[in-house]
Amino acid sequence: MSNMSDQNPYVPLGEDSHRSDPAHFFRSVFSHPFLINDINDHHYDGDIRPRFPDLRYIRAKWFENNLLNLRSQIYALGDKAIRGDFKPDDKATQASYEQALEALLTELDHYSRIHEQDQLAAQAHSVDKYNLDNVVRHNINPNATHAPNGQPVGFYGVFGSPAPLSLFALRQSEPNFFRQIVLNVLARMYYRLYNRLARVFNFEEQSEAQDISSRAVEVIVGGLECTLSVAYLAGAVLLSVKLSGQMERIIAMSAMSLLFPFTVLFLSEKAMRFFMLCAA
Repeated sequence: MSNMSDQNPYVPLGEDSHRSDPAHFFRSVFSHPFLINDINDHHYDGDIRPRFPDLRYIRAKWFENNLLNLRSQIYALGDKAIRGDFKPDDKATQASYEQALEALLTELDHYSRIHEQDQLAAQAHSVDKYNLDNVVRHNINPNATHAPNGQPVGFYGVFGSPAPLSLFALRQSEPNFFRQIVLNVLARMYYRLYNRLARVFNFEEQSEAQDISSRAVEVIVGGLECTLSVAYLAGAVLLSVKLSGQMERIIAMSAMSLLFPFTVLFLSEKAMRFFMLCAA
């Protein structure tokens, strides 16, 4: 069984007496200017943060403990009131009941808000490996000693490694078929061709997918999705024009109607609006 320090990914190896120093924080975050610029350039899917499930659990259990103790206190006051073991005119007794009810209101309010916050954190967008690599890891200053959050510089892992489940993204790039084609097929083909030409003509090579911006990927994916939508419409019109027989048209249109829901599987939510307009 591993100890708690082995299970906590947020604790740096070794003691760092300056972790809580505001100046240390400013040095850490501003040591990565390219990352700040990328986030400021509306790459919100690269704004990646820890979920802190352990701390949320500890916080929830603290308020749960408070409420359980408060419930025992309130039931004890209820039993005391039923037995009549108090003086109605006693201000101290009245104050004890009021304090218990006010504490109940406060603790339940905290507990309910914590429940909502923890649900949102648990259901937050998972981190897209492409954005983790190309927005965060790519822009981490290799000469810096700490990550932007003051932790060791390797906090977000090495380029190409899987995205940890303990992190979430402020916004998630919607996964779809064409996006995977662009990132996993077209980008690799482009960089392989580029690097071959670089070796032949003696100029600097580039890492795969390292310099493709998120905006460029969105534009390419959007173009492919719109092309598919228009092609579906054009195909349906072409079939209706080319086929002369009534029976042939019925068969062709039946086939197109079966193809309609299958085509939707390859589109993102944004492209669905354009596709529905073409289909209508």
